[in-house]
Amino acid sequence: MVFVATDQFRLAEKRINTTVSDFPPTIIPIQNVNEFIYLLSGEEDKITVFVDEDQISFKSSKWYATSRIVNGSFPDYKNIIPEEFVAKVTLLKEDFANSIQKASIFSDKFGKTKLIANPNENKFIIEAQNSDIGSVSDTPPATVEGENVEMSFNFKYLKDTISSIETDSITLNFAQKHQPLVIKGVSDNSYTYIVMPMNQ
Repeated sequence: MVFVATDQFRLAEKRINTTVSDFPPTIIPIQNVNEFIYLLSGEEDKITVFVDEDQISFKSSKWYATSRIVNGSFPDYKNIIPEEFVAKVTLLKEDFANSIQKASIFSDKFGKTKLIANPNENKFIIEAQNSDIGSVSDTPPATVEGENVEMSFNFKYLKDTISSIETDSITLNFAQKHQPLVIKGVSDNSYTYIVMPMNQ
């Protein structure tokens, strides 16, 4: 079963193993998704999902919730996920989170944060600069492979995915310039997150 959410800047895909029977592609309004997340948080029982032409329902042993579904087709997002990369950075998720937090303090009004992969020196650098506050350059321990890469991203979009990754280590996979960054948990193919770079 595949869950996907996207806007014009980023996309997340999560795959889970489950028992599925005649389950069509279904689009749920975001405000209702947030309500379902609240109900599901801390839920330990199995959840049963029902879908018909107009609505989707979630049922546990304690509650039952229903939402209308959105008519239309979800974008063919698979075409925008890069399959070839020029650089790869592997590091601890906690180290990445700490560096992004530092960068968020010094980023400009657009949240611009630069990621630099330097395989020749095996360095991964996270930089941010604000003319009113100052600048920061952090170098968390990492393994860097491939080519030299410099790309800028909104720190919020990088930060948002951290809590969704279940592994201790993550990989940042850099494609060609102007293509999305692909973030995954190490040895975990169930979750994929992509984010578009900002103009340099």
